Amino acid sequence: QGEASKVLMSVISGESVEVAKDMTDAEILGVAMRILRNVFTEKEVPEPSDYFITRWRNDPYAQMAYSFVGTGGSGEDYDEVAAPVGGRLFFAGEV
Repeated sequence: QGEASKVLMSVISGESVEVAKDMTDAEILGVAMRILRNVFTEKEVPEPSDYFITRWRNDPYAQMAYSFVGTGGSGEDYDEVAAPVGGRLFFAGEV
């Protein structure tokens, strides 16, 4: 209702993962806000009303995993993975 909700998602990757793993959620948010404010200098970047930081590195099932289209692959690979199985099993998430 009212003003449309705004959502911002960011992924930390590469060498930054090693730095972020020892930071608190508040510290990570602070770095992200400083970056946004440095990039968008002509606009006021408000504090978020809420935030959520995942720690995939600590998840025994994900273990920092994310999907990507490999060499020789195509976006159609995602369509194949997302297809329902037997009309009863449906996948949701990043696919």
